[in-house]
Amino acid sequence: MTPMEGIGFGGPKPILYAAAALSLVAALIHLWVMPEHFRDWWGYGTFFLVSAVAQVLYVALLLRWPNRGTLLLGVGATSRSPRCTS
Repeated sequence: MTPMEGIGFGGPKPILYAAAALSLVAALIHLWVMPEHFRDWWGYGTFFLVSAVAQVLYVALLLRWPNRGTLLLGVGATSRSPRCTS
């Protein structure tokens, strides 16, 4: 069994790369708005910095170990994160 077959949905590489790319885009957005949030309060800025680092690390994890558990980790982490209300 190849690592891609372990994903559980047939293992098409374009879906894996799309998930990794979208996570990188989310990390870049968090880095982009981070300075504004640091000006509001250091805790907000720190949250955005930690979020960006976690998303970049997730990309590395996803590309290194592309399996169902790694995908579910990403889904669970992003579905439980707080939503911006402003």
